[in-house]
Amino acid sequence: MSDPILTPATMAQQATGQAVPTQARFNRASLYSAANGSAAQFSGTLVRSVAPQVISQQAQVERKASAGINGLLPTNGVSTAPDLTLKEAIEYLFRDEEKFQLSGASFIQQSTFKEDKSKQEVWQMGGIPPMVSLLHSPNPQVQQTAAAALRNLVFKDIDNKLEVLNCGGLDAVLTLLKSTSSSLTQKQLTGLLWNLSSADQLKPELVKNVLPVLTESVVVPYTCWSDSTASNNIDPEVFHNATACLRNLSGASKEERQAMRECRGLIESIVTYVNSSVGGDNPDNTSVENCVCILHNLTYQLESEAPDHFAKFTTPPQSRSNGSGDKKPLNVGCFSPKSKRGLVNTVNNSKNTFSLPLTEETNPKGLSWLYHSSTLRAYLTMLDSSRKEGTLEACCGALQNLTASKSQFSNLMSETIVKKLNGLQSISSMLHCSSPGQQKIVMALLSNLSRAKAVQGSMGKNKNSHAQTLWSLCVNYCTTELCVFLSQGHPPSTGHNC
Repeated sequence: MSDPILTPATMAQQATGQAVPTQARFNRASLYSAANGSAAQFSGTLVRSVAPQVISQQAQVERKASAGINGLLPTNGVSTAPDLTLKEAIEYLFRDEEKFQLSGASFIQQSTFKEDKSKQEVWQMGGIPPMVSLLHSPNPQVQQTAAAALRNLVFKDIDNKLEVLNCGGLDAVLTLLKSTSSSLTQKQLTGLLWNLSSADQLKPELVKNVLPVLTESVVVPYTCWSDSTASNNIDPEVFHNATACLRNLSGASKEERQAMRECRGLIESIVTYVNSSVGGDNPDNTSVENCVCILHNLTYQLESEAPDHFAKFTTPPQSRSNGSGDKKPLNVGCFSPKSKRGLVNTVNNSKNTFSLPLTEETNPKGLSWLYHSSTLRAYLTMLDSSRKEGTLEACCGALQNLTASKSQFSNLMSETIVKKLNGLQSISSMLHCSSPGQQKIVMALLSNLSRAKAVQGSMGKNKNSHAQTLWSLCVNYCTTELCVFLSQGHPPSTGHNC
């Protein structure tokens, strides 16, 4: 989705739209994006033996900049806005005098806020290249107004989005974002990037060029993740716009997701922000939702897209060499054996499997944070404390993705969620929600958890209190594996056939 336009009442208005997933299936990450402002729907794919993974929707609907944020220049030989035409305003953009440039840009900003047809007229008359050129102006007010006008011009308009990129607009935006100290200009620039990020065809280019700049210039400084960052002078709205843009980008292709997982400081900063918000009892602000949806999307197909990282889980440490020829225990992802009781290795049908207890790395990095127990604990805490549908679905979706395969890693995640973090109560409470989307994800998650033999005893103790609800939802969503697990107890007399 793109960043919504600011209403005339206030530029600081929060984005409130929903977003559409690229593919609405039970097989991707978070549930809320917002390219077109429509709600994401599941396609109705049945959940069978292995619940597919899910991906979040884009950020929220696009946003415009409010009309006339800087006011309009009245006299001094320059026509006031009401006396201008779009053609004259575009001609003003080519003038050397800053008063003409500012008046022309302000008029175009106001016109494109009020009437969508003005956006196409500006494009047809060649007004976007000179507007991009004004981002290089030495005058901060001209810079800000040009950024706001471009933000409105690309609002839900793919032609204008492509035109901005084709005339070097992305480089101009990023150069100004890195150099300006004006929070008002930063808001307009990040809002512009948010609007651009709703276009699927632009996402590869944005991940390549925008991702590192937003991470280094906004996300890391705002979350104070790195000790080397300067003091936090980032406005909360700038952070919100940046995370909305990244939320859209995280729902792109495998290559883009992998680039985001490898971006230095991104995952650490987002996890830091989520944990601090949860700890501060503030789980429902829109930036938290953006961040959880990013994490959700980055867990999609995590094992298959990062095979080298997860090769650590395919063979117990005792049976692998440490590189010097000695078969000593090696760290397993976030986990490292500290003693003989730190890792239990069992053999089942000639396949090595892991089981708790395990001790975690004290200093995980990068994508290891995606499955660290502190991150999982934050998801479970938000299931109890958040009231935002997008946040709740993203938390469940991330847990679903991490437990979706039949691998030893997924079994380990299931054990961590159920046995270490006692997460069943938080997850089961979601069964009674009114949202079909949430119910589907919760059922898929419970189906995944029920495959792990080590947790079936704990789930058996929990299922009786929710048996009728579980059976009803099993019929609705055909979660075969969970129905089999339930039938090992006392199925309802009515008899449900999945």
